[in-house]
Amino acid sequence: MRELAVQSASSTVNDDNRTSANAEFNQLVNEIDRIAKVTSYNNSALLSGYGNTVNQDVAVSTALASPTTGVTGVRIAGSAAGTYVFSDTAGDNQITLGNGVTSQTINASLILDQNAVGSIDNAILGVTKARGDLGAVQNRLSFSMRATGVMLENDKASDSSIRDADIAAEVSAFSRAQILQQSGLSVFAQVNIQPASALNLI
Repeated sequence: MRELAVQSASSTVNDDNRTSANAEFNQLVNEIDRIAKVTSYNNSALLSGYGNTVNQDVAVSTALASPTTGVTGVRIAGSAAGTYVFSDTAGDNQITLGNGVTSQTINASLILDQNAVGSIDNAILGVTKARGDLGAVQNRLSFSMRATGVMLENDKASDSSIRDADIAAEVSAFSRAQILQQSGLSVFAQVNIQPASALNLI
């Protein structure tokens, strides 16, 4: 969208080119709105807010299909549910939408002037900042998960060392104990045999 805005601001293109660029620009805006509308988690909209339905009845939404405003359809994204009122000052190509608490002014002209480059730069800056903040939180959570994983691994290793006997060491100790026991028995047997031989000689 920024590239299209820069091209439209150039003096090397004519009005027909700008009209074509504007059509592509509007398609991109519609795609962004579509993504905001369909992105959801657990049946809750993540990007488009809640309850953002605009009444399309021209008797209720008097700005629609009006010969003075030229507005034929309205969609609101990312705002709280409520009643919004349009106000329009003739000749400034801007429409203000408000609900009595907050308001926002939008430029309703083509992208041919456009201030569009500055607005898109601000939007890109906002998206970049949001991505940076999200990335920082994600990195912090990833670090915590890795640290917790290492701690669990160390706990399991300690538990295994305590629970699992070293078979080789235990077998060696058992064999040593058996050898010592048999050696002791042999010594006692030799001690008992020699006095008996002496008695035989007597």
